[in-house]
Amino acid sequence: VASLAHEALLRRWERIALWIASNREHLRLRARVEQSQQRWKQQGGDDSLLLPPGLPLEEARQLLCDAPHLLNTHTAGYIGMSISLNEQRILQSRRRRRMAYRQLESWRGGRPCRSLPQRRQL
Repeated sequence: VASLAHEALLRRWERIALWIASNREHLRLRARVEQSQQRWKQQGGDDSLLLPPGLPLEEARQLLCDAPHLLNTHTAGYIGMSISLNEQRILQSRRRRRMAYRQLESWRGGRPCRSLPQRRQL
């Protein structure tokens, strides 16, 4: 009964109703991230339970940029740790790739491997 009265009050309060409508997707996303964060916390902060690369991480990153006011410090920290871990993995992957290219070049007597994709210069 209390929740129904609460919902009815929110729907009639125009300012809050507009705020909820404009932040609906952010609120849904926050709920998903908070659920992941709670699971991560319950499992002792296992890195394998941070947000995975791809859509979950990109959505959380966007939430952190677009609506930081909706996040508590724990959830924002969880997103930040997920971003940091992903960036570390990307750097490690690049290092391994560079080492592999160097090893292949050394096997070829210092000549570049033309069959391998060339690195783009930024």
